[in-house]
Amino acid sequence: MLLEIKKIIFIKSLSLASNQIDGGIEEFLSGFSNCSFNRMESLDLSVCGLVGKLPSSLGMLRILQHLVLYSNSFWGSIPEFIFSNLSSSLKTLDLSDNVFNGPIPQSLGKLSQLVSLDLSYNVFNGSIPQSLGKLSQLVSLDLFYNSWEGNLTEAHFINLTKLNYFAVSTAQPVPIIFNLID
Repeated sequence: MLLEIKKIIFIKSLSLASNQIDGGIEEFLSGFSNCSFNRMESLDLSVCGLVGKLPSSLGMLRILQHLVLYSNSFWGSIPEFIFSNLSSSLKTLDLSDNVFNGPIPQSLGKLSQLVSLDLSYNVFNGSIPQSLGKLSQLVSLDLFYNSWEGNLTEAHFINLTKLNYFAVSTAQPVPIIFNLID
């Protein structure tokens, strides 16, 4: 009987920011087949030249606190696993300067520990969900330069008592209406 022991490396934090990795993210992640990501708390793959949709395998990082993927070429909608699998751990979500599109789902409000959210410089469209108002830990919110439309009401901000930074604009020539009560 042959016993094979594989060396498993546990990675708690991985930052490969500003490395021109190029290619698909699934292909990149497959290079870490001997590593265990289940204890990972921080993943920074910003400015790496990665392309494609975010793979569902990222949903296995159930204790992930910081997901920083800005300035790549990720596209598609925000995967639902971010809102379900990472709802009780994620504190930082930076998907800025990519090609994400579509509306932001109402399930955004499930990210109960979120402190910083940056979705700027993408192709998101539609209304900003009112569930944003459930993110009571939010300190920084950047929704700048997307294709938003519709109204922002008191419900969007009602529980954002810790919010210190807020940016929103639209890439389209349509107004964003603030309908707030004093």
